[in-house]
Amino acid sequence: MKSFEYRKVSTLEEAFRLFQEYGEGAKVLAGGTDLFIQMRNRTLQPKILVDLKGIPGMDQVSYDQASGLRIGTLTTIHRLETSPLLQEKFGVIAQAASSLGSYQIRWRATIGGNLCNASPAADMIPGLISLGAKVRIAGAGGERSMAVEDFFAGPGRSNLQPGEILAEVQIPGVAT
Repeated sequence: MKSFEYRKVSTLEEAFRLFQEYGEGAKVLAGGTDLFIQMRNRTLQPKILVDLKGIPGMDQVSYDQASGLRIGTLTTIHRLETSPLLQEKFGVIAQAASSLGSYQIRWRATIGGNLCNASPAADMIPGLISLGAKVRIAGAGGERSMAVEDFFAGPGRSNLQPGEILAEVQIPGVAT
């Protein structure tokens, strides 16, 4: 594995500054379960890893009937699997999470990483699409949202623009 710089940020603005400074050489570290494999295999050789885990609220899950379900990009798959709220109101998400990888992977992997890896075999995608989920994307120029199915540009490719991050998954208030 090639050497790289590591920076844990405490705000999105700090992350956006690093993306601006390092360009395509900056990669987001969320759970790292896919990222480190790509780095070890040398299919990805970042100059810097920007760790978002220091940003408050990026791992939150909240729900109310009016605004629906909100899942922060750093929410672990284990949390989705074991959440009583999700088990009761959004069972397809909890069920999909329980089938993702091993127990150890679910403790580390995040919903953001699962989506951003853009694998056609990603466990979380079908359930999110069936619920009409959208993603909220943040960048230095502002925010935008799109349907989960439109987030993907092809195998291993998302529609994130340089310097943007997946901030949140949003599901309408209709519970299943």
